[in-house]
Amino acid sequence: MSNLTEIIKVNPDIIEEEKLEYIAQGFKAGKIVVYPTETFYGLGANPFNRNAVRKIYYLKKREFGKPLPIIIHDKNQVEELACDIPELFYQISDRFWPGPLTIVLKAKLIFPEEMLGEEKTIGMRLPDFEWLRILVQKTGFPIIATSANISGEREISSPIELRKIFYGEVDLIVDGGNTPGTKPSTVLDLTGKKPKIIREGIIPKNQINEFLGEID
Repeated sequence: MSNLTEIIKVNPDIIEEEKLEYIAQGFKAGKIVVYPTETFYGLGANPFNRNAVRKIYYLKKREFGKPLPIIIHDKNQVEELACDIPELFYQISDRFWPGPLTIVLKAKLIFPEEMLGEEKTIGMRLPDFEWLRILVQKTGFPIIATSANISGEREISSPIELRKIFYGEVDLIVDGGNTPGTKPSTVLDLTGKKPKIIREGIIPKNQINEFLGEID
């Protein structure tokens, strides 16, 4: 990987078509990209590009076997990416998407094995962030949406901090200013007999449980 990192500044409140298209072309070319989300900065790439996937693990110092989540731009994409989708998924996604809820489902075996881990699952999120949804739409595929940090360390909302860690290590840093950076997305696993909250984030656990109680 080149030790030169390109930096492009964006205003996520404005849809700048040329910049979004340029960033999308970077993903299509197999580049590793740091980009703003509605929570913290994400570290992303094409999830179907095995070399790019392996670079993400290397940069994060993340163990292979720990699945990487993805961002989609439309709920209809889920059936292209996941299998054995429970009816509960449709009810939960209707309630909480778009929004900061990552839903874990059984994955179709179309991803590099490193992406999925032993259980062959994939976490997906449809963000409540128009700029990001349009970017993903322009790539033509979902993008990896792991946090832009070293595994085990705190998430990052400042582009200045990001440069200290990733400048010279990634191909492109998309500087969208400070992100909201309150909490990460909540992660809900729907692959077992009962739904399981793996991580409590922006959406409180009691809000999820109240909704699940309503539809029992």
